[in-house]
Amino acid sequence: MIAKPVLLAVSCLVFAVSISASAQTVGRVRVVRTAAVLEQPVGEAKAVATVNAGDVFEVLDERDTWVLVRPPNGDGARQWRTGWLNRASVEPLGGAAAANPPPSTPPPQPAASIEPPPEGRKGFIIGFGAGIGMHRTPTFSVFDRFGRAISTGGGENKIAVATDFNVGYAPTDQFLVYYSNKAAFTTDDRVDAVGVTGGGVTYMFRPTSPSTFVNGSVGVGATGSFINGSGGETGAGFTFGGGYEFARHLSLHGDAIFVRLSNGQNHAVYTATFHFLFY
Repeated sequence: MIAKPVLLAVSCLVFAVSISASAQTVGRVRVVRTAAVLEQPVGEAKAVATVNAGDVFEVLDERDTWVLVRPPNGDGARQWRTGWLNRASVEPLGGAAAANPPPSTPPPQPAASIEPPPEGRKGFIIGFGAGIGMHRTPTFSVFDRFGRAISTGGGENKIAVATDFNVGYAPTDQFLVYYSNKAAFTTDDRVDAVGVTGGGVTYMFRPTSPSTFVNGSVGVGATGSFINGSGGETGAGFTFGGGYEFARHLSLHGDAIFVRLSNGQNHAVYTATFHFLFY
C-alpha cells in the first residue's frame, strides 16, 4: 500500500526536475574555435571534454564569462553530460542571447568639433589703405629768349603720403575687379598730389588668407596743385604692384604709380601701404 504513493511521489519529482531543467535551457551556442569543456566555471577546473569549431550545444545556465552547456538530445557520441565553456569560444544561435549578452554599450564619445569652412573673398568688396611713398618729380628746362636751355630742374625724390581706395566685386575667391583710386600727397613744390583713378584687378594666389597677390590698374592720371590754386593737369596713368594678405582682410601693398600728363611731364610714385579689404 505504501509503495504506490512512494512511486507516485518519485515520478512527480522526476517530472518536476525534467521541467525545471527544460526551463533552464536558454538557447544554443555554436563553438567558434577549439575549446575545453570544464567541470566548474573557473579556468583551473578539470576538463571533461574538448569541442571543435562548429559544434552546437544547448545552454543550461550562465555565470559571468561562462556558459553551462550540454550536448543536444540524442547525441550518444558524447561521453559527458554537462560542462562549462568560456563565452569567448562560442557564439549565440537563435534564443541564446541570454547565454552571450551583447557587450555593454561604450560610453558616447564627444562629437568631433566641426569648424565651418573659412569664408572666401567672393562677392562685394571695399577697401581702404594708407602709407608712405616716394615721388619722383619730372625734369624740366628753363630757356632763354633765344630758345637755349639755361638750366634744368626736377628729377628729385620727394616724400609723399600714399592713400588707396577700391570698391567692386570678386567673381571668385581669387579674382577681384574694382574701381581703384591711388593717390600720393607729395612735398614737391610744383604739385601737391599725384594719382591714378580707373579700373583695377587683383589676383590672389590662394582662395583664403594668408596669400600673396598681384594687382594693377589703368585709368586717368592726374596731378593737383591745391595750395597755390593753380589747378592741376590730367593725362594717362597706370599702376602695378603686389603684396601679402597676412590675415583675413589685412594686407601689405607695394605699388608703382605712373602718370604721363598731357603737357608731357612724367610722374612716378612708389608706395608702401597697409590695407583693409572688406569682403
